[in-house]
Amino acid sequence: MDKAKTLLRSTPLKFYEIAGQVGYADPNYFSLLFKKHAGMSPRDYRDLADREERR
Repeated sequence: MDKAKTLLRSTPLKFYEIAGQVGYADPNYFSLLFKKHAGMSPRDYRDLADREERR
């Protein structure tokens, strides 16, 4: 999940592309596990990272 977080913060890749790069064939399953791990969805995580970067 750390690699997924890095990719979400630093690339414009789609969520399903990130899921594939970190070893999950099913992007929905990846999103579910990401939310359990990070406490928010991949979209929310990326949005938060974008807002913090603009500060």
